[in-house]
Amino acid sequence: MQSELRGNSVLIVGYGREGKSSHRFLLKQHPNLRIGVADKNSVSLITEAPQNTETFTGAHYLDVANSFDTILRSPGIPLFHGDFEPLLAKGMHVSSLCNVFMERAPGILIGVSGTKGKSTTSALLFDLLKSSFPDVRLVGNIGTPALDSLDGADENTIFVAELSSFQLEDLRHCPHIAVLLDILPEHLDHHGTFEAYRSAKLRIADAQTTVICNTSLQQDFAADLEADTNFALFSDSKPDSAEPPLRAYLDQDTVHYVTEEGETLLCSNEDLQLPSGRNAQNVLAALSVASVLKLKPEHVREALLSFKPLPYRLEYIGEHKGIGFYNDSLATIPEACVHALSSLGETVQTLIVGGHDRGVSYEELARDLAERKNYLGHVILLPDTGLRIESLLRERYPDALNEMTLHPVKNMEEAVRLSFQWTQPGRICLLSPASSSLNQFRDYQERGDVFRDFVTKFANT
Repeated sequence: MQSELRGNSVLIVGYGREGKSSHRFLLKQHPNLRIGVADKNSVSLITEAPQNTETFTGAHYLDVANSFDTILRSPGIPLFHGDFEPLLAKGMHVSSLCNVFMERAPGILIGVSGTKGKSTTSALLFDLLKSSFPDVRLVGNIGTPALDSLDGADENTIFVAELSSFQLEDLRHCPHIAVLLDILPEHLDHHGTFEAYRSAKLRIADAQTTVICNTSLQQDFAADLEADTNFALFSDSKPDSAEPPLRAYLDQDTVHYVTEEGETLLCSNEDLQLPSGRNAQNVLAALSVASVLKLKPEHVREALLSFKPLPYRLEYIGEHKGIGFYNDSLATIPEACVHALSSLGETVQTLIVGGHDRGVSYEELARDLAERKNYLGHVILLPDTGLRIESLLRERYPDALNEMTLHPVKNMEEAVRLSFQWTQPGRICLLSPASSSLNQFRDYQERGDVFRDFVTKFANT
């Protein structure tokens, strides 16, 4: 048995999507193992599970952990504080679905991480690679659970894995190519500090990994990566002669793709179905991987132009009563909200913002909103962070409130009702919460779905 799965027994801790995937994998690949399932909440076992499967739930769900040789942690459970601290202190072997996958995956493994943009970058890269390779698999948070994707894979398979900080914080096996996007404060309730969050992200690369990143971030990342890290770079501006060779860059409004054969102007931003702004980084990062893997420009261009935004990521959900509605529920940090506003421009009249408070700063967002007072006429504020944003605006930018109206609300239904009331035909209402969803919703997807449902409801009344 390989190093991530040691001994004769495994306890799966956390039984959500990835925990169930781990269970399926273990039953198929290691049928003689003793397998247990532990979760604070009640569990519903997969259909393949034997009837006598040991399950441990409730407040003391980890009390039996020392009777298992390997603990297989699901990524949502913090590793370095909380329930796992006593297990680590005892020197128990703790692994994860991500580590098992990384250890066993054949072929080429591409990992994508960063605070925002990794889902769009992963999905776009998947589409680009499908144009030139026969077996490309999208795995992780937006694709197939990683271990489920190993069936039938061989040395010709290419895996594109979107990797969160939760999955990376104990990573021991790095991908062949790592895409590193901007790292901004998020998930501080899980990691404790921004430094710990950033360190988790940077575990994606070692000396054998080719790191794809922006030229503006290379030195920042290089300070924490190994000295001989191989960088493949892109830039959101035209390079000058002093810069190292690039794989892709943006020259004002045009996207350029660089290979060993030369340079190709692929398209302009207006040709893309993705809104501009921060998505430029996602496009250039995906193109850089394509360049490293030597994809032909004509194949890249065709896939790039046909790619559409993902759900919940600046997703246009339609025009109702003359108002354009955009669902950006995945905007869980302030910077993502600023990006959404910048991408859509001065047509935005109403913003719905606010959610679960994870302790990040909203000062920059408040300032950005105040600077948009000439066209952003209404800001609808959901609990809990909406109240923080309201306080900042009232305290620091009172003059902006002569032109901008703040609307504190209790829930999404009230927010959408007010958006129909205050947004003029021909203008945009944008949901971009700048916050996690966990105070009122299961996840960002449920929040986005509820927003969409209420838009439909009030459009028909």
